[in-house]
Amino acid sequence: MNLDFTSWRSALFERQLSSVNELKGVAILLVMLFHSQLAVGWINWSQGQVGVDVFLIISGWLIGRSLNPGVSLRDFFWHRIWRIVPAYWAVLMALCVFKHIVEQEPLDWANILAHLLGLQIFGHKTWFYGINPSFWFISLLLLTYPLAFALRKERSPARILATGMSLAILAYWLGILTGHHSFVVQIPARLISFCAGLAIATSLKGDADHRRDRGLLIALFAVCGYFEMGGIPLLRPCLYAFALIALYLAARGGTSNRQFRAFPHTPLAFLGVISYEIFLLHQPMLRLGFHIFPLQNIAWGAQLSAAIGILISVMAAWILHAVIALLFRLRPLKPAGNLPQTDHRGALAQTEARPGQPV
Repeated sequence: MNLDFTSWRSALFERQLSSVNELKGVAILLVMLFHSQLAVGWINWSQGQVGVDVFLIISGWLIGRSLNPGVSLRDFFWHRIWRIVPAYWAVLMALCVFKHIVEQEPLDWANILAHLLGLQIFGHKTWFYGINPSFWFISLLLLTYPLAFALRKERSPARILATGMSLAILAYWLGILTGHHSFVVQIPARLISFCAGLAIATSLKGDADHRRDRGLLIALFAVCGYFEMGGIPLLRPCLYAFALIALYLAARGGTSNRQFRAFPHTPLAFLGVISYEIFLLHQPMLRLGFHIFPLQNIAWGAQLSAAIGILISVMAAWILHAVIALLFRLRPLKPAGNLPQTDHRGALAQTEARPGQPV
């Protein structure tokens, strides 16, 4: 492992990671491990839910580094929403049909409409994890888009973080007042993670305004510390995610000058490419693995069933990605470093903008 701090620091200040897709591959592995641990009844020793925060920090960083402050509202949303909607709607409709025909569940049209519009986290409590427990993430993504657009001209990283903190506290108390426990658990800290990514991108730009950041940053960390001690973890997931990114950079030795090939060059990069589809499909495919291969009565049977579910989810995600790529005629993969700084389209999950791939 290369622990050269100079190369690690240059990876941030040169505005690039050696491979964003590989880091996303690590994050999606953590998420799959987290869900698998819950399925087999293990304690959450991996803290794999931090993978979601890694995705959101990368998402904020990629949007912030490539967003043109002069982009129109229509262009900003069009070039992002059309990337996540096709795969999401395809999986949503397939799950609704499966639940209605196979599991004989009645169709809840209000719930389905809320999911189609990405509003399920704001509806009835049962909608949050209702059709697919992972779909709450789509609502969160759609929530971060107007936030990024509103902050596109902000030059102060600390004010970006202050905005994220304020919205997180607001979201927390709204969840408490409405008795929406799932909203409290999933949303507030993730808004901070996304704004942390935006703040990183802003701080690395030459026109960043740091004149008033010092005092505001100290105040923000004091507020975070107060809530942490009070049992409201607003900062912990973000710190975990930063630690994971730092460990990744240290292990990889910082930046890399090699060019990407047309196909992902490592298994982690491959997982990163299809990470969005894995998010959509992993939990239903994990349950499918337990039903098709009921191995609970043999030694390590539950763990084997979970491993089979992970394999099925990766295969199904790759097929879904290939279908979406074929339908939308995607171009070959390109490295993150090739993204122009003034590209108003940005990128959420892919190092190049493409349909169906947010971070």
